[in-house]
Amino acid sequence: MLNTEKAIDSLVEKGWYEQRNVLSVDEVKALGKLCQNRTLVKAAIGKGDSRAINEGIRSDNISWLTDNETDKPVIEYQQNLDVFRQELNQSLYLGLSELECHFAQYPKGSFYKAHKDSFKETDRRSITFITYLNPDWKEGDGGELRLYLPEGMVDIKPYGGTVICFKSSEILHEVLMSNTERLSLTGWFLKRAM
Repeated sequence: MLNTEKAIDSLVEKGWYEQRNVLSVDEVKALGKLCQNRTLVKAAIGKGDSRAINEGIRSDNISWLTDNETDKPVIEYQQNLDVFRQELNQSLYLGLSELECHFAQYPKGSFYKAHKDSFKETDRRSITFITYLNPDWKEGDGGELRLYLPEGMVDIKPYGGTVICFKSSEILHEVLMSNTERLSLTGWFLKRAM
């Protein structure tokens, strides 16, 4: 289970938080299998009319979660995230009203160059969170998340069950090239629309 108190403290102090073994091996395998069995599409960059597929910047495949999911592991995951959203609101008064989330699959050789998770025309994305679904990830498999922080670079290893969250508009980050399939659930808590 996510240590929400530590996560909130770390978000305030450092702007990011990482915790291993948030999900059990069985939960990781169940969600990973669901990811592999979904219809995945090439991920785009940008928003609205400016959306475009550019595999020189981003080469993963995604499948968005909806409010009508029927698979129990996904429903439970969404419910747990909603609890975290409520705790963030109670502690930090962020006004987070929505969740958007997708499965992400990085095939061998894929990556996502350095970027921030906010758009020029809107800053609704407040907190990014990633849950890794790679039960057998090992050194050399690649696909690490690199954070560019004031104190230097930090590489997060995508071990199955690990969760990382960070301030969407503040942390420059990238997904390093994956040498094997890399799976995750990636999402954002959104501020209320003005």
